[in-house]
Amino acid sequence: MRTRQKRAIPEGWATAENLSAFTALATVTAKAKKASFISIDEAGEEALIGGDKGLASEISIEDGKAVHEFKTEGGTVTNGLYWPKGTVLATSTGKVNVYAGEEKAASFDSHAGAANAVALHPSGEILASVGVDKSYILYDLTDFTVLTQVYTESGQSTDLSE
Repeated sequence: MRTRQKRAIPEGWATAENLSAFTALATVTAKAKKASFISIDEAGEEALIGGDKGLASEISIEDGKAVHEFKTEGGTVTNGLYWPKGTVLATSTGKVNVYAGEEKAASFDSHAGAANAVALHPSGEILASVGVDKSYILYDLTDFTVLTQVYTESGQSTDLSE
């Protein structure tokens, strides 16, 4: 039985000794249990944590306290992100909720099954979500409309040489 040859750690990468020296700077308690994602805002001041029972918490990194709690329509909050005007949360029920500050600005229910991830265009005006239904959806955040939904056969390879 052959074993994989151990590779040298590239120069400048963290070593086991570096990692073992890490210590927790703070411990916070969020209402969202069984965390499924974490997103840090651009300034590095707040963390968005989502979990089961449709809960997500926006936590101040400096003082470890909840800045805001979000309650979605059930399921698990599977992913989330900050956008220039607020927060976006995706859920296991397929909903994608957009919040402007603390108020819900829009809710989309186009996925047939869980919405697994969300991503934001650098302009801050186009949002994308991807779901277990093998589709991705593009949304316009200026007027909260669905631009397009594209179904794919992800996971199936395509021979590009043909």
